[in-house]
Amino acid sequence: MFPTVEVSVIELVLETCGGSTDRSIEQLLSMTDDNFKPDELESVRREEAVSSPYLKGNPADNSPK
Repeated sequence: MFPTVEVSVIELVLETCGGSTDRSIEQLLSMTDDNFKPDELESVRREEAVSSPYLKGNPADNSPK
């Protein structure tokens, strides 16, 4: 899918993205395709979902007070 990118770079991007293939592909496209424009709203939603305290640990511990 990315013939101009070394396998070691692809592996590093995948590791950096926490194993998320969607995020990795987006990162690799931004590195290799000058015309690629990520969906900014979708990126923000993903970042919010990843950083949400309600998705980490025990939900009972993270309930609003």
